Amino acid sequence: MPLSKNSTTKSLFQASKRKGKQSLSQPKTLQKSVLKKKKMSTRSAKAKGRKLQTWVAEKLLSLLKNVTTLDIKSTPMGVNGVDVQLSTAAYNQFSYNIECKNTERMTTIYNYYEQAISHDNSGEPLLIIKMNRQKPLAIVDAEHFMEVMTCRKTK
Repeated sequence: MPLSKNSTTKSLFQASKRKGKQSLSQPKTLQKSVLKKKKMSTRSAKAKGRKLQTWVAEKLLSLLKNVTTLDIKSTPMGVNGVDVQLSTAAYNQFSYNIECKNTERMTTIYNYYEQAISHDNSGEPLLIIKMNRQKPLAIVDAEHFMEVMTCRKTK
């Protein structure tokens, strides 16, 4: 005897409660295909990283005094060391070793930073993060950080 629609729905619901993963709206095979994200090609990933490095180099060029494009360079992908190379003149004004990461695996950090922004105070949002056995890190808006650091060095 065929099952009624309600009894089928009920048995699916009970199965999903037992497994804790499957929902009524999508079959198990469809859920897996929806959850899988298409992997970015190596070429696209490098272009994405290069774009961030270029942004950092251009921002520093606009903020630092008496530096040219010869003083601040975005390094090619795959080169060991810093991602944005600074000459001695640029490093004297902005003494940081710059590593750039342009990835989607940091969504949680961005969610926490959005929470810091939502506090409706007049101050600049600051997020402090820490992992076990690691030093705490401070996260602020990159443009704000660069402006503060370049202003501090010129005083």
